[in-house]
Formats: sequence, C-alpha cells, structure tokens
Amino acid sequence: MLGILVISLANTIVGTNRHIEKPFAQNPLFALASLDQPSQLGTSDPPIIHWNKTYGGTSDDRGESIQQTSDGGYVIAGETWSFGAGGPDFYLAKTDADCNIQWNKTYGGPLYDQAYSVIQTSDGGYALSGRTGSYGAGFYDFWLVKTDASGNMQWNKTYGGSNEEEASSVLEAFDGGYVLAGYTNSYGAGGYDFWLVKTDGLGNAQWNKTYGGIGLDLAYSASQTADGGYIVAGYTSSVAGMGLEIWLVKTDSDGNQQWAQNYGGVSDDVAYSVRQTSDGGYVAAGWTNSFGAGGRDYLIVKTDGSGDHQWNKTYGGAMRDEVYSLIQSGDGGYLLAGPTWSFGAGSADFWLIKTDEVGDAEWNITLGGANEDFATSVRQASDAGYIIAGYTSSFGAGSYDVWLVKLAPTGITLPITVADYDGLWHRVDFDILLTASSAIGEVAETFYRINDGPTKTVSVNGQPRITVESASNKLEYWSVDIFGYQEIPKILNEIKLDKTAPSGSIAIDQDASYTNSTAVTLALSAFDATSGIRQVRYSNYDSWNSEPWEESVDTKPWTLLSGDGTKTVYYQIEDNAGWLSNHCDTIVLDTTPPSISADTPTDAASISTSTLSFNVSAKDLESGITKVELCLDGDLGQNMDAVSEDRYSLTVLELIDGSHTWYAKAYNGAGTVTTMSTRSFTVQTGQGLQSYYSVLTILGLLALLVLAYYFIKRKRKQSNVENA
Repeated sequence: MLGILVISLANTIVGTNRHIEKPFAQNPLFALASLDQPSQLGTSDPPIIHWNKTYGGTSDDRGESIQQTSDGGYVIAGETWSFGAGGPDFYLAKTDADCNIQWNKTYGGPLYDQAYSVIQTSDGGYALSGRTGSYGAGFYDFWLVKTDASGNMQWNKTYGGSNEEEASSVLEAFDGGYVLAGYTNSYGAGGYDFWLVKTDGLGNAQWNKTYGGIGLDLAYSASQTADGGYIVAGYTSSVAGMGLEIWLVKTDSDGNQQWAQNYGGVSDDVAYSVRQTSDGGYVAAGWTNSFGAGGRDYLIVKTDGSGDHQWNKTYGGAMRDEVYSLIQSGDGGYLLAGPTWSFGAGSADFWLIKTDEVGDAEWNITLGGANEDFATSVRQASDAGYIIAGYTSSFGAGSYDVWLVKLAPTGITLPITVADYDGLWHRVDFDILLTASSAIGEVAETFYRINDGPTKTVSVNGQPRITVESASNKLEYWSVDIFGYQEIPKILNEIKLDKTAPSGSIAIDQDASYTNSTAVTLALSAFDATSGIRQVRYSNYDSWNSEPWEESVDTKPWTLLSGDGTKTVYYQIEDNAGWLSNHCDTIVLDTTPPSISADTPTDAASISTSTLSFNVSAKDLESGITKVELCLDGDLGQNMDAVSEDRYSLTVLELIDGSHTWYAKAYNGAGTVTTMSTRSFTVQTGQGLQSYYSVLTILGLLALLVLAYYFIKRKRKQSNVENA
C-alpha cells in the first residue's frame, strides 16, 4: 500500500442548490436523420492510422483519459487490475511521441480506486482525479493525486462525505489551484447532485458547490471558460415529467451558478463531454434515446454563450452508440469518439466522427477487432492528427488492455509495402520480395517478422526467406518513411512451403504372395503432413503415360495383366506442392491347377500286410505345392509328407483285411486344388480267421469253468446230506 496522506472535507460542506431551467417548450431538439451505414457519414476519406499500441497485464486494464505532454509524448490515466495494491488502482503511464512506454505508475489501496481524468500541470507534473474506495470518509470519495514529471506522488487528497462521490474531471485553475467536477451523494438537494470542488496548489479545499434538484443530477465533464469560470455537463432527472435530460451549468470563477440549461426529448439524453467553442459558445456530446435511428445514438448539442440551443445532430445505427469524448478541432469542426454497437468488426468498436463547424459529418472511422473496444478520450495532437485512448478486449495481453490509436493528420499518407508472393505451394526455401514506396518522401526502412519471430530489416537481414515447412507460414511486414510515419503492419498468412515428398504404401490382396485370379483388391495409404494429398494413379506398367489421376482411397479393386507369372502394380502419389512418390507391390498370378498322380499302391492291388505306404507325385510350376492330403476310405485331413522333390508319402498302420479306397488332393500357393481319381486295394493278411479261432477257444474255456463250478457245488451238497 502506498503511504498516502488522506484528507477529507468536513461533513459541514453545504451545497448551493440551483433551480433547473425548464426544458425547451418552443424549441425542442430535432434529430438529424441517422444513416444506416457509417460509410455514408461524410464525403471525405478518414485519416490513416499512424500507429496503435496496447498496454496492460493479464487482467483488466483501462484507459480513461489522455493528454499530449509538452515533450510531444502522451500521458494516459485509467485503472488497472493487473498491477498495484488492490483491485483496481489508479494507473498512470507516460509515453514518447511514438507511444513507447517511458514509465508507468499505480496508486491505490486494497479497494476500488479508479482514475477518470488526467492533466499535465504547469510545473511539468501531473494531476489525476477519480474516485477512491480505499481512502476517505465514505463509500467512494473524490480523489486528487499530484505527481512530479516522473509520476512520483507528491501529495494526494480526498474529498467527500459518508456516501458516494466521483470526480470525472480535473482542471488546473488560472490561479494554479485545481478544480474537480463530478457528483455527490453526500451533499446537495437530491439523491445525486453536480459537485464542484476548488483547491489551492497543494490540494487544500477553498470552496465547493453543489447544483441540482430532488432527482439524480450527475456531472461527467467540465472545462474552464475564457472568463475564468467553469462549464459543467452531465444529466438531470430533476425536470418534472421528463426522463434524463442533458444538463449544462455555467459558473463564475468562484463556482457561483450563472445559468443552467437542459436539453432533450421525451426519453433519456445524457452528456459525457463539454467544451467551450472558439465562438464563445459551448458544445456538449453524449447519447440520446429520444432521437436518432437506434436505441442510443451519438448526440452533439451546440449552444451560444448563454446556453441557448443553436443546433444539434445525431449519428448512429440500429443499436447502441455513445459519445464519451468530444473536442473542437483546429479547423473549427468537431471530433466525437466513443463506442459503437451498430457498426464495426466486433461487439463494440471505437467510432470517430469528424464534423464541420455546424455538425455535418465529414468522415467517420471504426476501429476494433472481434470483441469489445471502447474509445473513452480523444485529443488533437500537435501534428494536427488525433490521439484516441480507450481499452480493448480484441487485442493485447489481458481481458481488457489500454489501447491508444494515433491518426495521422489529414492529407498524410503512410508508406505502402507490397509483398510479392504468388499464393502457391513452394518446394524449396524461397524469398518474398518486399517493395516499399511513399507518396510524401523516401522510405527509411522496411521491417518484417516471420512466424512471430524477431523483427528484422530488409537493409540488414535481406528479404524475408521462408524456410519452415508449413501450410500456414506467417509474414508480418511494414515500412517507415523518413518523417517517422509507420505503415500499419500487414500480415500474409498461409505462406506455403513443402520440401518433402508424400509417403504411402500399396498391398495386393492384403499382401498375399499368390493369386489365382486377375481380379484383386489393392490396400492403399497416402500421407503428406504439410501440403496434403492432391491425387493418385495406378498402372500395371513401369511407366506413366495417360493413366488418369484419381482421388486417394483406402481400397480399390484392380485387374492384373493376364498370364501366369509375377505381376506388379505401380502406385504414384502427388501432393499439393507437386511432389511425387512411387510405390509398388508384386504378386504371382497362378491360374493353372497343380498336377497330381498316384504311385503306390496301384489300382486294385492286393496287399498281404496291414501296414501300407501311400505315395503320390504333385507339382506346380508357379506357386508351388503347399500341401497334399490323403483321403482313405472317405476320411479327409491326413497330410502327406514331402519326401523328395514333387513326391509325397504317408504310411498307415493296422489296416484291416478287406477292400479299401483312397485318393489324394494337391493344393498350390494360389489356393487352387486338384483331386486325383479314386483308387482301390484289398488287404488279405489272414489275421481275421486267427482271431475267430481265438474267440472260440476262449468261449470253450469259459464253458468248462462253469461246468466245473456246478459239479463241485453238487458234490458238496451230497456230502452234507450224508453227514446229516
């Protein structure tokens, strides 16, 4: 936590209540017919973008106010959640003329501290105003922070009561003191009142005044006027029967109200910015819900020196459009800045409208990305260009980052750099030629970055060379002229380089060695990680003539050349870069069945032994014999053994006497089967009669045993009788 001296105004501050002027009964605002497209606003081309920068951390950082400093640089004030002591803290950043950060500081405590306005003071330092929840007497208090030229805090003061106060503007008074403008909920006549606080050069309160009625009266902007007084703008709900009305309050140098005027229609109308104009009148800008084309439209109101309405204009589309900042430009016209939800690239975009001295649009421009981008403050730079501050969620490092955009003076053109790339695939490392030109002077240097790498220059590093194999190489390039005007970087995406041929494979019939048919199936693969596969083709010949190109597939039916023998299918792959790769697979075509013939036993042979060898001859000249099966008496599945080239044998034991049949089957590598004709033979070994006699002998012995049993049993029975 910063060691901040916190001083609050006493609760005895008494507000000076002023009656609000009645709304225009005879002179209501009339809305300019708003246009559907921002491109229709004005006939001139908008200025070119000189540069843009984002600042912030990984969280939420917002720019609310910007001023050009005496050294030609800029000072930005806002709030940061990424840095500091609490969430959020006052944020102050100082840049050079090209918006390169020179230093930044945070100020605050553990609660909410938000800066809305910054000025460079006459001593070269800075004064920031906003609201603080970390210090003071109430929920929020006015907070004024004074720093030296390096952003080091010199002193700070809080002002407020027990409720809520917010200081939206800080001014350096002609006497060297400060004036804070905003609103208070602690003092005054209503719920919220305009509040003006005047201090000396050390921040000690000299006087304060409130302005308002019984409703809500909130001030958002103030300017010191040529007569030493102040003009304050915001809105009021204290006008009976009306919604929110734009309210201007003019005071003298002591804060005494000289006049007050309200402007608006039957709905809500709010002013966020006010300036005294070169003719002594005033101009206020904000938004209107009473007039225009959309829910809220840009609104500018011009008055004379007494606050009497002179003219007003609206600009907008079908959705929401709000002016947050307004300046009178050097040519007497006006520049309005804020967010638009009706136009642009994202949810909300920066929207700038330049008008002439009577509010007619001269040009407009939207700036932003795909998300939300809010313009909050605009100033005319010393070179007659414009500097716009705000915050963005489309670019930068965090959820929101501070965003500064510099527009070049009208009539200035930036350098133009052209990249010579044909958009086609390249197969070797190649250079992209960058050619730069400037309509207002010479080009000082051309810069580039490849694939978000280090920044290089053409003069030192040569032309950008693409060396990485990718379909999405990226080249960012820009040039700077001798006056320091930098071209908005351009980006070439999808720069294509593929230095490697595709890979692939082919397999015939699941990588089989043989086939007995010319109709086969090709299993295929083709891959290229960089440029992808463009097309493929097939051939039965080792040359490529008129074979058609086709889309890559995983499987494909194919017809081999006829005639037995080794066949080759060729497969060529082309990727999108034009690289070719060649692949092939072979298979033996064998459409001729294998031959098989019986050797022994001969047909109708008579065999006198129960053991018998069966012998056959089998041959296949292309795919060879894979197996031979013996079929004996109708039983299948007995594989015969190869005993010599083309000869196969199987010995069968314990053949029984009688008639038998047999044949054999030969299988080749291509899966074709040949079955030989059936042969017969008879086995006559006599083993059957011997078995018959053996059975009779056994039966006779069994009968004798039975007779002996019964004879012995009878003899025992007789003996028992005689003994009795």
